[in-house]
Amino acid sequence: MEPTVTSPSVRKDLSEGMTRAHSEERTFTTQNYLLNRAPDFYVYLYNISESSFVVSRPPIFKEMTIVGIKDKRNLNENGSLKNEWILATKFPSPLIAPKASVDSSELDFYATDTRRFVMDLINPDNLGIDQDAYIDPKTVTSQGNNLGAKGVFYSLSYPPAPEEVAAAKKRLDKYYTQLLEQARAVEVSAPATLSSILGPEHHAAADHFGEQFSWHGKKIKAIVCDQCGERTKENAAFHKMEDGGLCIKDWDRAIKAGVRTKAQAYEATEDPKYLPKTPAPASTTEV
Repeated sequence: MEPTVTSPSVRKDLSEGMTRAHSEERTFTTQNYLLNRAPDFYVYLYNISESSFVVSRPPIFKEMTIVGIKDKRNLNENGSLKNEWILATKFPSPLIAPKASVDSSELDFYATDTRRFVMDLINPDNLGIDQDAYIDPKTVTSQGNNLGAKGVFYSLSYPPAPEEVAAAKKRLDKYYTQLLEQARAVEVSAPATLSSILGPEHHAAADHFGEQFSWHGKKIKAIVCDQCGERTKENAAFHKMEDGGLCIKDWDRAIKAGVRTKAQAYEATEDPKYLPKTPAPASTTEV
């Protein structure tokens, strides 16, 4: 005789509680202590790469863009960078997050370590707060989620300390080096498949190191010269102007290239270092 199968009874109270927990109609109370305390400190989120990244962490925020260093806020009038890093945003610590309840419509709150929250933004596979922590490749949940390797980092200070920026550059250099090594290996072993693995980050890596490949031409950025107002290559020591003359920005390099002499440099700058060396007067011996 087969056993009788009965349908589970429906708990109306539990069902209504779950509905309330997921309802957008919440009672927001501002009397909560966590909402009325001053932050202990701030955690600043920075980026040193030209790439921008979009992250999402509801219910804290639906979507946020971590802008690249070429954002207009970080550019001078001539197109040069104000800083080698850019501040994306800052978060107060502790971070106050909303928490729904199944027992009422009142919205509760809890405090969390902001460093952990920001570290999760940067790399969800990093479960600590050490930005240089080793992550076992076997535990990585998804490729491409580690923004820390791509130039994003956090700091407890504004502006960031030079050593923090240097550490972020080291991580970015390592990541870009790996991308270029990957491209080289595929180009040699299976050139027909190279186009299928190349992405924007491979080209960014080539630009980052100023390298040229069969699949990537070197880009030379043009800027507006702050001396003559004409367009020229970025970091050019000198350039030809529309009237045929030369605009010199670095006299040392111009002299070394042979386009100007020390006498011309001294005439233009009156810098004593460009004065021609004169022989010392011959010593005289009294008789």
